[in-house]
Amino acid sequence: MSEPESSSKIQSPNITKPEEQVSSIPNVQLEKRTKYSQQVIEYMQDLGISEKAARKLVARDLMIERLKNQRDKYKDIALHDTLTRLKRRDIAIPDIERQIDLFKNGQINTIIIGMADIDYFSRWNDLFRSHKLGDQGLIGFAQILNEVMRSEDMISRFGGEEFVIRLSVEKNMTPEEANELARGKGIELGKKVMQELLDRVLIDNILDGQRKIPIDKWDQNGARLHEREGTVVLREYARNLIEMRSRENGVEEVVMKGKGSNEEKDELCRIINSIDLSYYEEYLADERSIDEFDINDPNSEDTKALIRRRELEKMLVDDIRKVLRQSTCSTGFLVITPQDRNQIKSAEQLKGIADRLMYLAKSSGRNRVAIQTGIIQGEEPEIISIH
Repeated sequence: MSEPESSSKIQSPNITKPEEQVSSIPNVQLEKRTKYSQQVIEYMQDLGISEKAARKLVARDLMIERLKNQRDKYKDIALHDTLTRLKRRDIAIPDIERQIDLFKNGQINTIIIGMADIDYFSRWNDLFRSHKLGDQGLIGFAQILNEVMRSEDMISRFGGEEFVIRLSVEKNMTPEEANELARGKGIELGKKVMQELLDRVLIDNILDGQRKIPIDKWDQNGARLHEREGTVVLREYARNLIEMRSRENGVEEVVMKGKGSNEEKDELCRIINSIDLSYYEEYLADERSIDEFDINDPNSEDTKALIRRRELEKMLVDDIRKVLRQSTCSTGFLVITPQDRNQIKSAEQLKGIADRLMYLAKSSGRNRVAIQTGIIQGEEPEIISIH
C-alpha cells in the first residue's frame, strides 16, 4: 500500500457534535468506540489507513477547530466592548482617521461625526449604589443605537455612557444633505430613547426577565439556589432607598455625588422623599429565593406569596420610573464640509468638537440634538428639542 499524503493536504471530514452524528456507524471493527468514531471510520475508509492514523487526523482536526474558535473569540474581544457589543473605543479614532484620509484625497465630500450619551445617567447608578441597573441601561441604549443607525455606520462605546458615531456618507453628498442626515438620525435616536429605553430596562430585564443567577444560599442537600436577576436588583434598590431615607440628610448626601445642576439634584431629593415606603419592608421580609417556592399547587400559600411578590415588584418598578423620569439623551453632530479641508488636524480634534456639541445640547435641556456644519462656525450651532 502506498503511503498516504501529508496530513496538511488531506481533506478533513466534517467534525460534528455527537448529537449531530448519524446513528448507524458502518460495520468497522474499532479497538475502542468514542464520540468521534464516525470521523475515525470515514478517514479509515476514505484513505485506507489504520485506526491509529485516523485517530491522529481526527485529533488534528479537533485542535484546528479549537484554535479557530479561540482566534475568533479573541478577535471579537479585541474589536467589541464586552458589555454593549459595540465597537471598542480603540476602533473609533482609527475609523475617523480613515475618513479624514478619504476626505483629504477627495474620495468623499463630507464627514459626519457624532457623540451621544444618556441624560442624567448618574441617577441610574446613584439609585442602586452599583452599576447593575446602569449596565442594563447602557445595553438598552446600545441596542437602540444599532436600530437607529445603519449597518454601514460606525458606533463605538467611548467610555461610561458616552458613545461615538460616524455616519457613512456617499461620495458626492453635499453639506446640506449631510446636515439633514445628521438631523434625522439625531431626532430618531432621541425619540426612540424617550419612548423605549426605560421599558426595555425595567420591563424586559427587571419584570419579565427570567434569567436565573446563583446566590449565596444552599438547600438542605447542599445544592446552590438561584434567584431571578431582576429580583436581586429590586432588593438592592429597596434596601438602598430605605437607607437613604433613614439617614439624616442621607438623600442629599448620596445625590450630591452625582453630576448635574443643584436644581436637578434637589428635584431628585424631593422625588425620593415623596416615595411611600410602606410596602418596601413587606417586599424585603420574605428573603426566599425563587428556588425555594413550591408553586405546583396554584392554591398553595407559596403560590400566593410569589404572586404577591410580583405585585410588589411592579410597584417598585413604578417608583424607579418616577426617580429616573422619562429617559432621554443628548447628541452632538459635527458635519465637515469641503471648506474645512485645511482646518482638519486629527480625529481627536473632530471627536472633541462633537463632544462639546453634545454637552452644549445637554446644557440646553433634556433630549436635545446640537448640529454644527463646519469647523469654523460664525453662527451658534443649531439646537433641536425632541418631544
